[in-house]
Amino acid sequence: MNTKCEIEQVMISDREMEHNAASLIFEQDGIVLVAVGSLACVRSLWFQAYRRGRLAQFRGCALPSWNYAAGKNADVIREIIKEAAQYTDTKGIIVYASCMEYLTQWEPDTEKVICGEKNIPVKVLFRGPLTKRSGNPVKHLEGLFAEMGIPVKNDLENNLERELDERKPEKGKQDCMNQKSEIDEQRLDILPPAAPDFSGVMDFLSGIDCNAVLISPGGCKSCIEHVDGQIGNVQDNCQYGTRFTDLSVTGGCEEALVDVIDGMFCDSKPVFLTGSAVMQTIGFDDEYLIEQLSARGRKSLFFKSSGFEGCPEAVDSAMMKVGKLYFQNPGKCQKNLVLITGYTSLATGGKETLQPVIDRLKKNSMEVLYLGEKWRTEKNPLPAVIWMVSAEGISVTKWMQEEYGIPCVIGRNLEKTYADELADEIIAYAEMPDTGSAYRDGSDTEIACKDRSDAAIACKDRPEKGTLHKYWGEINKISFPENTAMLNKKAESSKKTVWILGEPVLTISLYRFCNLYYKEMEYRTAIYIPTSGMKRVYGQLSDDWIYLHSQEEMAEIICEGTVIADEFIIRFLRNRHPDIKGITVRFPEISGNRSTKCGKCKEDIQNHYS
Repeated sequence: MNTKCEIEQVMISDREMEHNAASLIFEQDGIVLVAVGSLACVRSLWFQAYRRGRLAQFRGCALPSWNYAAGKNADVIREIIKEAAQYTDTKGIIVYASCMEYLTQWEPDTEKVICGEKNIPVKVLFRGPLTKRSGNPVKHLEGLFAEMGIPVKNDLENNLERELDERKPEKGKQDCMNQKSEIDEQRLDILPPAAPDFSGVMDFLSGIDCNAVLISPGGCKSCIEHVDGQIGNVQDNCQYGTRFTDLSVTGGCEEALVDVIDGMFCDSKPVFLTGSAVMQTIGFDDEYLIEQLSARGRKSLFFKSSGFEGCPEAVDSAMMKVGKLYFQNPGKCQKNLVLITGYTSLATGGKETLQPVIDRLKKNSMEVLYLGEKWRTEKNPLPAVIWMVSAEGISVTKWMQEEYGIPCVIGRNLEKTYADELADEIIAYAEMPDTGSAYRDGSDTEIACKDRSDAAIACKDRPEKGTLHKYWGEINKISFPENTAMLNKKAESSKKTVWILGEPVLTISLYRFCNLYYKEMEYRTAIYIPTSGMKRVYGQLSDDWIYLHSQEEMAEIICEGTVIADEFIIRFLRNRHPDIKGITVRFPEISGNRSTKCGKCKEDIQNHYS
């Protein structure tokens, strides 16, 4: 049996996705593409539709793993088809079925939908590397159009030539700007699915000197290449993805994968791996894989990810695993060292967002290190202070506090605003006078550390389990009284409402900034959690979040006032409630790493209130 596996490099690019079968569907007026699958499948297609200005021809739903386990995916597909048939201009529907539909042996139960006086034809195109095909999928799709009685409009080659032409600076610049304006003005009546957990893990691993491998049938890496990966964020471009067929699924690919990994990587870098939805569904044996690689002298780790969850839980777990390995046998405390935890470009928008703080720290002779950077596992110096920049670093931050008594500063600057204050607070934690109190460095030696009593922590008395120290001087979870009043239905304030909706650490920083300078408003902090694992991480920062479990719940609860949020969320809410005012802050786990609008948050807030 042929269970051959291949490994390909992840090629992160700002180019459009390849001209594939989905592109041909979006070229046809009146044809709606219905997509179901795991997060990566639907997210990639959503962005492909968006960038072509064809969101009106797209309907998709990212299904949770339990939906497949219970055999409920057929019910969901049936409902989405009925919804797509309601559109006035719908002439036909193509169900773009994923690897998961192939794997679970889903079979369509209808070839048409009766909508009023129309009989709308429905056809299914199985896609992905697991699908057995006897010919070109685009030719197969053209055959489906013929069966539906729809003349095929195929301008893909012309579009490709036009796209290449527009990339020449001297040609097509105004046309390109006009097209981009049209795309940016599309109605966003549906949000993209959240970035899948493996995108976040691969993003984190891109900052470590390792060979990072995404184990999937092959199609999943396109979500990283065209949506979630940050250009220039890859360590020597050492990110890879596997590719295999349906035979590998039925026959097992672990042995073949051991051989190909061992044969491909000739350097001494560790091999860090993570999985996808198909791998979880088939019961891929990651423990066996790591065991066999170790037997061949390969340093390797597997980071759990399911492909059905958003980034926070898997990234938090990955950072915990890396942190414990990195500091398993630490050296002495380096008094000018600041360790950044929680950083991924998907969570923060990129290292450039943190640079104003880092520049200030370096001017004060502080050294800044991202977790996992300068990879080694022996005698890494312990930091004087931890700077946690997103909720996804919370587990490793707590562990380092409990294990080594290291204080933590939690917060994000708003461009250059708060940068000096945040840097000063980090420096203050690192420069407390030495009182000779001690803590263990992981060996039998005890070394002196600083007295941090002013920051509510003393090294001689280990912090209570779960205690976090923020640069605003608060301990434990953040309280949001406005949220509590609303949840208890006691909100009767005459103040105007401002909703803050983003990554939790940035949300907390925005809440503090706005309450400090613009007290005349009432601020409510909400967290969008379209997958269940997000709450398990975000809930560790506050008990008072207003959780929005779906885009429908978001539109129902946030129906007026001003919203500080990601560009796509603002556009979605304005589509439902046109009077809503918006201030943009980036959150790439929603809008991807190709988002063009990031705004100047401080200036936007000031202009809004003036």
